[in-house]
Amino acid sequence: MSNTLDIENEIKTVINDSLNKTASSISAFLQSHATIVDTTYTFLEIEPSGYYSKQEEGKVVVLKTEVVGALSGINYVMLTKKEIENLCANSFIGDMEGEDSNQMKIEFLKEIENVLAAATISCFADCFRLDMFGDVPKIQAVHADHIDGLINNETGSLKAKILVKSKLNMPDLAIQPELLWFFNGAFVDKVMNRNGKAILATT
Repeated sequence: MSNTLDIENEIKTVINDSLNKTASSISAFLQSHATIVDTTYTFLEIEPSGYYSKQEEGKVVVLKTEVVGALSGINYVMLTKKEIENLCANSFIGDMEGEDSNQMKIEFLKEIENVLAAATISCFADCFRLDMFGDVPKIQAVHADHIDGLINNETGSLKAKILVKSKLNMPDLAIQPELLWFFNGAFVDKVMNRNGKAILATT
């Protein structure tokens, strides 16, 4: 591959394949059709704002998984209160009340994030023949206006070279959570090493 466009297209192919696997995995887990839509890519110069596109006035639940092992990356899934209500209503948790219900909802959301992240990461592991996996998912409620600051703080040390934004469309559940993936230069090099070239330094 000899030019930047070819490099970017190769990266998109690898990531798109993994996102399609993610959609299939969450469809099976929730027993509801899912597709990945509105995927965009930013390379090298990542603007430190605009990570979340919905016009929410209150808090948004932010789920996070860090990639552990041979490569580094960070995944975020962001859900509104209404999306969480719809997800839980589709499961037995929707009939529960009280403190037990709240804890079950947290664990349920973390398991959803685990399925989403694991599907993508396992696809990369197979593609690059590397040992890598997702760390334990983390969850927090963040005001929509503070999401940019949170993500910049958490991803700064990664020195990301790629930002992937997409949405998980599940029309039967009336939800469309937003997904983010951040990858550093080592990920880019692994993609290109499949074709005999290392393009970006890992530092």
